Amino acid sequence: MKMREQKFSKNVTLKGKNIDNITDYMYKTRKNFSATLNIIIEQWDMYSIQIEKLKIQSEANQIEQLAKAKVLKE
Repeated sequence: MKMREQKFSKNVTLKGKNIDNITDYMYKTRKNFSATLNIIIEQWDMYSIQIEKLKIQSEANQIEQLAKAKVLKE
């Protein structure tokens, strides 16, 4: 038997532009507002973690390149 995920109700205030983005996304997913907002939040969480990992990797690459740099003129 599959257990249902617990759901919570919360009032939120969003900018008009964000409501438009959610509405546009709803047409793609054919889901209601709450379901669409949940999808967007889950994807945002996943992408924000990936972006943070890329930032850390980029910083490490910059430090590595600086360590390999040679002085051309003193």
